Amino acid sequence: MKNKSNVNSIDYFNDFHNTNRSKKHLTAMTSCGVKEKITHFEDLANEIIYEVFEYLDFFNIYKGFFHINYRFRYVVMESTLIPIKINIPLMSQSTFVDYNQDIIIPNIQRIHIVQITIDEYSSIEHLIIIDSISVYQLVNLLSYVPHLRYLSAYLSNSNVFVQTNLPNFTLNNLTSASFTFQDTTFHHLEQILMNRFSFIEILRITSDSTCIDGNRWKQLILTYLTNLHVFDIFLIQHDMSNDDTKEVFEEQISPFQSSFWIERQWFFDYRLEKVPFCTYGIISSVGPYRKKDFTLRVQLNEMTIRNENRIIFKSVNHLLITNENALNQCMNYFPNITELTLKNPFSIDTYGLIGTSLNRILSLEQVKTLVIQLECFSILNLIDLLCSMPNIHTLTLHTMTFFKQNKTSIEQNENFQLLFKTNRIKNVIFLQKCCALSRLEILVMLFPHLEYLEINIEMNNIESILRFLLDENNQINRHLNLLCFQYVQNYDLKHFNSLINSGILRFNHKTIYINERLYLWSLC
Repeated sequence: MKNKSNVNSIDYFNDFHNTNRSKKHLTAMTSCGVKEKITHFEDLANEIIYEVFEYLDFFNIYKGFFHINYRFRYVVMESTLIPIKINIPLMSQSTFVDYNQDIIIPNIQRIHIVQITIDEYSSIEHLIIIDSISVYQLVNLLSYVPHLRYLSAYLSNSNVFVQTNLPNFTLNNLTSASFTFQDTTFHHLEQILMNRFSFIEILRITSDSTCIDGNRWKQLILTYLTNLHVFDIFLIQHDMSNDDTKEVFEEQISPFQSSFWIERQWFFDYRLEKVPFCTYGIISSVGPYRKKDFTLRVQLNEMTIRNENRIIFKSVNHLLITNENALNQCMNYFPNITELTLKNPFSIDTYGLIGTSLNRILSLEQVKTLVIQLECFSILNLIDLLCSMPNIHTLTLHTMTFFKQNKTSIEQNENFQLLFKTNRIKNVIFLQKCCALSRLEILVMLFPHLEYLEINIEMNNIESILRFLLDENNQINRHLNLLCFQYVQNYDLKHFNSLINSGILRFNHKTIYINERLYLWSLC
């Protein structure tokens, strides 16, 4: 008998039928001991058919037997004895759609191997490889896609890399590539990029510590990647739990601070991140040419090396500051910030200095949206900060502390009087549960141009709050067009509707209830 691995499935299928025709029939033994002639392939027992199928490619099994009758369809689809190794040859789109619908999708959990036949002159321009592939396999695959423009791949299993078998070629159209490496050395990465990626412009790398080598990256870029203008990396050094590994990590960081990187505006953030039972060292790009959002994080005290380069982040529009130490450590500048978020932890003693610290890293006059997520941030702290940010139009507050301030004392505050005359805030979102009408009156009093107000209140206070907000004689609220109550339940809605239907409130608004939010839209 021929070795199964050396038998072409089509040839074997033809040989089988030729042999069958020459012998005219087969003989089988029935359960009663009587010999029975078998003149058709479909008369064979399932066990024999399974053995025959072992010699055939699964696509040929599908093409030859799937549509014959229900029995063969059952044999193909339901048997766990037939290993599914998908080989997708060149085929028409309609054939592939049928094959995908009938075989691939229903058996996705049973498929062990997938092989794709690619024409030497394939017109593929975008290729994304989700499952892991070896460096050797990738290089061979790339030799069949000369028109490739974008590539993303997950690379692993460097032990199968055989340099002598690699084809020589250059991908003249490839300008963007993204690689994630696992168990792959820097040498293997070089073998992919050298000569073959001469025209690459955008390169993104995610890897472990094997690729943390600034000097080798510098030489690789200068020699082989001369067209590169976006270099984005995320490199992780595992197990930074002792001083020796931290010292090694800091030595690896130093080459990324040379003039080579600064001249190209390629900057990197390096930090330690602690998780349970482990500490990671991370080097990641902070390219000012692409980020729209940026988060200021504090550098841990264990790091003795600091990034001394002042980076100008022209593209960043939204800045999130996670604590006061991150703000104080920051040496960078963000000239185009329009949205600012301040988030705990900040110490209460430093609230009065936030404006001065912010002015060092951004232009306060350009900020249009301000989100404050600080505990015990008082109404006076808010007034002082807003005085230095005159162009805010949207304000979100998670909490606001009044301490001993009341409406009269606040009105007498000099900064309040200035803010009342100059602020342009039109939208206010107050997330804290606000029970007292007196607090709401102070909040609204601060913003005479208010058009949209979103609040979270105790619904048993809704009558008094609506009387205040919807009073047509109240000049403070004359611009208010849209009002939103958060976290309104169905029973709250019934209470609200009863107030409106009773005529207790003068009401000329359209109401909309969606996602536990009750909107009141002025019709005037």
